[in-house]
Amino acid sequence: MANKPPPHSGHRSRMMARFESDQLLIGFSEHEILEMLLYYCIPRANTNELAHKLIGRFRSLDGVMSSSLEELEASGLVTRRTALSLKYFYAVSGILQCGSRKGISISDMLDVKDLVYSYFKDQRRECCRMFGINEANTLEEPLTLSYGDEAAVEVEVRELLSAAFKLNCKRILIAHNHPFTNASPSNTDIAVTEQFRQRLSDNGYELFDHIIIGQLDMFSFRENGLLINSMF
Repeated sequence: MANKPPPHSGHRSRMMARFESDQLLIGFSEHEILEMLLYYCIPRANTNELAHKLIGRFRSLDGVMSSSLEELEASGLVTRRTALSLKYFYAVSGILQCGSRKGISISDMLDVKDLVYSYFKDQRRECCRMFGINEANTLEEPLTLSYGDEAAVEVEVRELLSAAFKLNCKRILIAHNHPFTNASPSNTDIAVTEQFRQRLSDNGYELFDHIIIGQLDMFSFRENGLLINSMF
C-alpha cells in the first residue's frame, strides 16, 4: 500500500502561488500573512498553527510585529532566533514604509498629521499608538499601545508609561482612530487624555498632542486648545 502524502504536503507551494496572483495580499488574512513570513524563519515546519497562536497572543499581525524581541521570546511560542527574524522583517518594512517621511518636524502640523494618518489609513479596528518626539523635535517610529474592538480601545496607565520609557523621548504624541465615525473626541476621550497628560507629566514626560483619526477627518487636541503643556 502506497504511503499517503502528509496532510499539508504542497501547502507552501499553494500559498506562494496565491501570492503570485495576489501580490497586494488583498485576499490574505492576517494569520496567513504571518504564516508566510514564518516560512523564512522556520524552513521545515507547519507554521499555520503557530501564526494563529501568535496572533491570538498579541491580538493582531501588527501586534506581533511591533512587539519587542523580549516580548516575543517570553511568549514561549517562538525561539529567540525566530523572534529576531521577525524583528528584522519589521525593521526593513519600517524603512521601506517611511522612506522620505523620516525627520518630520513637529513645527509643521500638516506633515505631522499626514504621517500619523499613514499609520491608520487601512486600520479597521480602533487602536492607539504612541510616537516619541526626539531632541531634534522630529517624530520617531510609533509603538502600538493597544487594540480594541470596532468601537473602543483601552490603554492602561502602566502600558502608557512603559511605552514612553521604551521610546526614550521626553515628548510624546498619542494617536488613536475612530474607524467608522468622525474624529470628534468623546467625553471619555477628553477625560482619558487629561489623565494621561497628568501621569506623563508626573513621570517627567510631556504629552505634546493627542490626535484622533476619524473616517473622513482628524482632530488635534493641541490645535483645539484642549491640551495645556507647561513643562517645555
